[in-house]
Amino acid sequence: MRKIWISLIAMSIAMPSTAVIARKGVYNIAQSDGSTISVIKVGDERSHIYMTTDGIPVYRTDSTEDFHYMTPSGRSDIKAHNADRRDYNELSFLRENITDLSAGQILQSRIRLSQRVKTANATSPHKTSEVVNKGKAKIPVLLVQYADKKFIDSDPLATFERFFKDGDESARQYFEDQSNGLFQPQFDVYGPYTLSGNRATYGGNDYWGNDKGVGTMVAQACIGLSGQIDFSQYDNDGDGQCDTVIVLYAGEGEASSDVDESVWPCQWELSSSDYKKSLSYNSTTIDRFAVFNELNVASGTPKVEGIGTFCHEFSHCLGLPDFYDTNYNGHFGMSYWSLMDSGCYNNDGYTPIGYSAYEKEFMGWLTIEPATENTLYTLPLFNSGNSATDKAVKITNPADTDEYYIIENRANQGWDEYMPAEGLMITHVTYSQSAWNNNTVNDYDLQRMTIIPADGELKLNSYSYYGDTYYEADEESLRGDLWPYGQTDALTDDTTPSFSPNTGSAVGMPVTEMARNSDGTISFWIAKGQLPPLPTPDVSDITPEVNGSDSFTAIWQASDIDDVTYTLNVFEHQDVSYELALSSKFVKNGDYTDNWSTEGSTEFYTNIGGTTEAIKLGSSSKTGAVVTKSGFAIGSYDCATVVINARSFGSDSDVKMKVSAMSGSTTLSSSEVTITNSAADYVVLLPQITGDFTIRIETVASKKRAYLYSADIYLGDAASASAKSRQVPVVSGDQTDMTISGITGTQYTVTGLKPGAVYDYRVKAVPTNDGEYSDSPWSATVTVDLSSASVLDYTEDSESEAAEYFNLQGIRVNPDSMKSGIYIKRQGSESSKIYIK
Repeated sequence: MRKIWISLIAMSIAMPSTAVIARKGVYNIAQSDGSTISVIKVGDERSHIYMTTDGIPVYRTDSTEDFHYMTPSGRSDIKAHNADRRDYNELSFLRENITDLSAGQILQSRIRLSQRVKTANATSPHKTSEVVNKGKAKIPVLLVQYADKKFIDSDPLATFERFFKDGDESARQYFEDQSNGLFQPQFDVYGPYTLSGNRATYGGNDYWGNDKGVGTMVAQACIGLSGQIDFSQYDNDGDGQCDTVIVLYAGEGEASSDVDESVWPCQWELSSSDYKKSLSYNSTTIDRFAVFNELNVASGTPKVEGIGTFCHEFSHCLGLPDFYDTNYNGHFGMSYWSLMDSGCYNNDGYTPIGYSAYEKEFMGWLTIEPATENTLYTLPLFNSGNSATDKAVKITNPADTDEYYIIENRANQGWDEYMPAEGLMITHVTYSQSAWNNNTVNDYDLQRMTIIPADGELKLNSYSYYGDTYYEADEESLRGDLWPYGQTDALTDDTTPSFSPNTGSAVGMPVTEMARNSDGTISFWIAKGQLPPLPTPDVSDITPEVNGSDSFTAIWQASDIDDVTYTLNVFEHQDVSYELALSSKFVKNGDYTDNWSTEGSTEFYTNIGGTTEAIKLGSSSKTGAVVTKSGFAIGSYDCATVVINARSFGSDSDVKMKVSAMSGSTTLSSSEVTITNSAADYVVLLPQITGDFTIRIETVASKKRAYLYSADIYLGDAASASAKSRQVPVVSGDQTDMTISGITGTQYTVTGLKPGAVYDYRVKAVPTNDGEYSDSPWSATVTVDLSSASVLDYTEDSESEAAEYFNLQGIRVNPDSMKSGIYIKRQGSESSKIYIK
């Protein structure tokens, strides 16, 4: 079933407070001249109208039941036909009146006229539950038929005893399943009672499209059956009022048929209806009611209606509002993903969709778990008839606690069997008490209850005819609404689609690594932080085996952790001329404060883009900066290299960061980089530095903000080498640089190298199971000289050459500042390992 809307102006004068949306479909109706016209019904009890399939408003005459065109000034006497059957006179009328043939204009005219001739007597939509929604609750169901329209079954009482009470597809079972037994409605069925009037007396439409006597129908049913009913037993909360009266009438309903004289299913109050007063029996006031039809005629063969419409309207009695666009302005709402939208029509109404996690929590039937950062969730199948598996997770917008996102795992089983797709349903809720009370949840561009579709499409097919537009949900697009879908397995502030909060600019709780499991569960991370790394593979006291001028075997010690593989990186050796002066991570309350001060606007954020912490530089009105507290001596170097890891803030674009070498307030050297919204390394070379200097890192404009995760400062030109030391290679390369992944042992023979060249290798451990560890850091670098077919070994110093010293990462160090550890000493053509204690 597809939902259809039209740009209508919803009537609000003396109309039912809540109602079911029209069932989709084109009705082919024979007319008195032998023609057949195809028409569409759109709207709900508050406002509905017929249109031809090319979008022209029509009405049905009382005398012939033929269709004529409507205009804002009233009803024309021009009979309507399908586009291919219109004669010259009909086409001339349409050409002359085309600008007025708008359903919106017609309903505005209706409303203005209704306000002149009717007394405003509307009640506002219910604000609280009419029927208690926990424990046992008794509800009366009154069967009524008309003088000219009787129930199709000879024993309707037995039929609807089964409908409401018996079996796995009964209304009672539906609500017991949704509540997991916490709500046990008892439907007591009475009747049938035959009303004094014909069906048109109660369901016939007045000029404004309202049923003429739905309140009178309910009142007559209560009066006629009052001798059989003790209404006081249906006051479940002891407030002196019958919680609600259900009236089920013979025949079809107007929402799902072309019978205009039938009643449109709705929920209302006697005192606000055409009856204009309440009743009192057994010292109990009778006012609130809901009405439903007997038959489903959508297939052409009348049969007893499914429970979908009843479950929708009875959920109004329990307090839920509508989640479709009650103004029909083309807003998606919840479509087939909620009973309170078109989900009541799943399987033609015989298997309505189950309650969502939001709807169950609204009723007090479950409590949704608040999301915890850095947590791996595995959600079982929702709506499995078991409170233990009715699990969902809620992510709250830090800028507005009334805005949140609910994640639940829905599959085609149970009451959800006829959903359009399976997977994680992510619902975006922006609660407003007035919108809920006034039943306007999804009437405006700010959708307050809607899904975030995995395929990024809340697609409505729109059709424009003669200045008007109507919409229907795209069934194919619905199949891409649940997560994960295709390659889309993450929802963050920066993905497409994204959280896109209505308040603030970022939620800061990324949902990543969504994965379906073989048992039907779905797993995902929320704000996945940095997992502890595996221990670094040990290559100390290891001698690789040189197998020839183009091959060697790399060796390392096994990890202390099971379930790991190893990645080996082999690359040509390069002499380097730089040293690491400072390495800092910007973690709140971390030791970075020993080395850096802040200026301008700075603040800490946690779990940004899945990274544990970052410092935000800049605001909407200021820039921000971090500056080293102590200076660096450039020494024999003539430049410095700064490597920052950063990303832009929220949706800020074209964000630039400036890195400068400063001497007091004088800029010695500076450079700018443009950063993206994904965390990455940016390498900045600062040339022509003399003397002592400090480093300043800053944003350059307000509203161009950045997250800064880390900064490494090198003396010398480390631009190419620093990128090398930070990369995480995953694919094989060539003779210059190759990577081998998935090694299960503690050695690997490398072949096909440049004959006689000098190579370095390093190794890291990689976890085979996600969730416990991250990759280890790279090991120390081991140098292999294939020209001598041996590893650079311990040798005596050559007194004729000056000695140079390098750490195990290949970075040159000052011998006066070497701490305890292992270093490479190079003197002339000879190298050796030395140990500093």
